[in-house]
Amino acid sequence: MPADNIPGPEDYPDTVGDRPKYHVDKACHIGSGHFGAVYGGFFGKGALRKEVAIKFEKQTSHHNGFRESWYERDVLQMMDGKGCPHVYWSGRKGDRRIIVM
Repeated sequence: MPADNIPGPEDYPDTVGDRPKYHVDKACHIGSGHFGAVYGGFFGKGALRKEVAIKFEKQTSHHNGFRESWYERDVLQMMDGKGCPHVYWSGRKGDRRIIVM
């Protein structure tokens, strides 16, 4: 981790999820803030390749001890992609909560 305690691309996994595996494109940093970071990613190959956004939130985030990301996930799943991102996968890896959308 860099000296200023801001996680860099090397602090995030290369893949998340099980089937399919979502590949994190660490060169595609979309944004970051107090919640964690969002990177571009993809799953599938060739003509079936689908681009996604992958949101990482560290367990020690400052807001509501982790509950907001699961609430966010639940709301996005209820909306089912109508006017908002579709949730492809959510889970944990190490000390991070992850939402693929």
